[in-house]
Amino acid sequence: MSSTATVAATATSTAIIVHPTHSKGLLSSIIPTLRAVRQVVLPYLPNGPRIVSLHQGTDHLNVGVLLWRSGIAMSMYLGKEIHEQRMTMTNKRVLELGCGCSPLVSMVAAAYGAHAVATDYDSEVLSLATLNVRKNHIGTGKRVQVASLKWGEEDQIQAILGCNLTTGTTPFDYVFAADVMYAPQTHNVLIETMIKVGNDNTIYYIGYQNRFNAHESTFFKTLLPTNGFVCDVVWTGDEDRVSIVRCVRKN
Repeated sequence: MSSTATVAATATSTAIIVHPTHSKGLLSSIIPTLRAVRQVVLPYLPNGPRIVSLHQGTDHLNVGVLLWRSGIAMSMYLGKEIHEQRMTMTNKRVLELGCGCSPLVSMVAAAYGAHAVATDYDSEVLSLATLNVRKNHIGTGKRVQVASLKWGEEDQIQAILGCNLTTGTTPFDYVFAADVMYAPQTHNVLIETMIKVGNDNTIYYIGYQNRFNAHESTFFKTLLPTNGFVCDVVWTGDEDRVSIVRCVRKN
C-alpha cells in the first residue's frame, strides 16, 4: 500500500495520518504507531504463537511504510482458519496484493506450506518487506517471495503468474489484499489485476479498516459484482474496526 498522506505529528510515538479517501481528508483519519520497529504476536503458527518484529519506514508521507490494522487482522484470521482446519495452505499458490512493509499474511501462509508471493510497487516499501521477511522467516515453512507489481501492468502480472514455476504461468489459488481500497481511482485497475491473477477457482480475501466516507460499499456491492464476483463478509473484529470479505468468481 503506497500513497501520500498528510501527517500531523504529536509529542508521542503516534501521529494522525489522513488517508486520501475523501476530499476532506479528516473524515478518514486513522492512528497508526510511528515506531521504527513494531512487534506483533502471531497466535496461530505451526509451532505455536510467535512474536515478530517488523521494521517500518521513516517517510511517514508514504502510508505503505507503516503497518496497518487490517493486515494484522487478516494474518490472524488466516492463521486461525488454518489452525482450526477450515483451510489448508499446503503447496497452495498465494498472492498478496499491496502487501506494504509487513507482508504478515504471506508469512503466515508460507509458514503453513504455501508458495507465497508478496507484492507492492514502491521501492522503499519493497525493501522493508524484503527485510521483514528475511528477519522473520519461520523455519518450519517456505520463504515468502517479495516482488514488484504495479496493478494493471501486463508484463509484471505475467511475471508474477510465473513466480515459483519452472515454466509457464498459472493462476493463484488464493489472493489476499489488506487496506487497498482507500483510493477509488485505483479500483478498476485493482479489479482488473485480481481477475488476471486468478480464475474461477481462486478465492480472494480483502480486508479493510472501517472508516467514515470510505468506498467499501461501492467496491463490494457494485464494482465487484459487475465484474462477476460474489462477496461475503466472513469476519468483523478489532472492536468492529476491521472487516474481511471473501470473494469468488461466478462460474
